[in-house]
Amino acid sequence: MNIPLFLNHVHIISNMHNSILFNYSNNYLFQDFENLSNYFKIMHTNIQSLNKKAALLEGYLLQLQFQFDIIILTETWNLDSNLYQNFLDGYTFLHFKNSSLKSAGVGCFIKSSCIYDSQTVTYISDSDVGLVNIKLHNNELLSIYCIYRHPNSKNIPNFLTDISNIHFNPRNINIIIGDINIDLLNTKNKHTKEYVDILSNKYFFNLNKDLKKKIN
Repeated sequence: MNIPLFLNHVHIISNMHNSILFNYSNNYLFQDFENLSNYFKIMHTNIQSLNKKAALLEGYLLQLQFQFDIIILTETWNLDSNLYQNFLDGYTFLHFKNSSLKSAGVGCFIKSSCIYDSQTVTYISDSDVGLVNIKLHNNELLSIYCIYRHPNSKNIPNFLTDISNIHFNPRNINIIIGDINIDLLNTKNKHTKEYVDILSNKYFFNLNKDLKKKIN
């Protein structure tokens, strides 16, 4: 099974399964791929208000020669999720928002053909988190933790503690994706180091190889 991850302004890490091939591509490169029919395709972008940029998102997707299986949006801001249930043809919309802040929220457009379940995760400090479990064609379960951590939060230690306490099912393919607002390039920062160490100990690795600029 192949899983390419088409991402923009993204933080993504995953644990590895021998039967899975992960590919990462930024939004400049993935359109060069010739055959995507055998791939499970994931996209993420920080949209900074879905209400304001819904038309731009729709226009962008219509230009493509394929459809993503799941589209993950961070910083959706306040919205009426019912308005987006039929916004993209063939997709179901999920919205996860724990915070009362305007500039927060996580949204997911999932292809209607996907078999999935979802839940809002409320135990990660100062973050909006949705967990989406998707059954792949080979019957493996893909668990996607979609996270937006608020950059103004001063409780990074609490966030790290909550991440360390997550029990990731070792039978699943686990992915953390979103906008965490922790600078992975700043390796001298104690919070960055602790975050990387926590996830390395849980057998996660960073899939974003484009480290020429700041990654949140």
